Amino acid sequence: MKKIGSIIWKEFIYGGHLQCLGVVGIVYSSTYLLNVTLEWVLFVVPYLLFYLIYINDRLKGIVIDEKTNKERTEHLKKCLSFLPLIVLLVFFAISLILIYVSSISFLIFVFTLLFFGILYPFYFKKLTTKIIAFKNIYVASFFSITTLFPVFYYHLSISKELVLLLTIFTIFVFIKTILMQISLDHKDVIADKEIGLKTVPIIIGKERSVYFLKLANIFLAFILMLAVFYLEYLPVEFLIFIIGIPFVFWGYQLIEKKNYFGYIITSSEFSLWIILIAIIDLIQ
Repeated sequence: MKKIGSIIWKEFIYGGHLQCLGVVGIVYSSTYLLNVTLEWVLFVVPYLLFYLIYINDRLKGIVIDEKTNKERTEHLKKCLSFLPLIVLLVFFAISLILIYVSSISFLIFVFTLLFFGILYPFYFKKLTTKIIAFKNIYVASFFSITTLFPVFYYHLSISKELVLLLTIFTIFVFIKTILMQISLDHKDVIADKEIGLKTVPIIIGKERSVYFLKLANIFLAFILMLAVFYLEYLPVEFLIFIIGIPFVFWGYQLIEKKNYFGYIITSSEFSLWIILIAIIDLIQ
């Protein structure tokens, strides 16, 4: 039983499921702010979509990862024989769901994300050898765009209030994702240096990088509070996203102590939003 539990835990952490759950957290938060229902399609499709993108990225970089993430690489190697079938089944499942939804705009939105996600490790990731933190910006763009899932799924009418609300939330998610990716770059410094990537921890050092992350989170929280106070169309519920910041600070402390659990914590912030919103719904 203990062995099975260990396998499940490793798959959850090393198989990209935490990141996929984080994407669901963003979509859930978007539905909450837009006051629409989180239907099962908006849970399953983003999860499966980002699982395909994540697995593709990990398989492309499995040789490099072996030098700095041996345990993760060993886990993926054990699953190599099953992955082609899993990828095929996941792609088939996404296609069936999109046929069920029967929305051309939603289908185009999903497959556009999948297309550019698959291209990431083959082309766009390499641009970080020329542009500092480009891979962080690229990943952040993907995560932030998921705020639009409810818009395409429900064909929401575009209004000034909706555009302003989603613009601010999308920018917020974009910045939070960049900060999250910078924290994750700490564990890949050796591998990233070898392939010539210009990540923030490599350019300014690990200690300064963590200091920057702390300041950036405090500044972001302050700006968000000001925005909620001064902008009438911005709901006070927006402030729930600040609650996760102390949780992230705990992760930074563990990262400074070279504790791998710190990376798991910083990767869990978007997933935490699911719990926070669920608690608020129960209270209300």
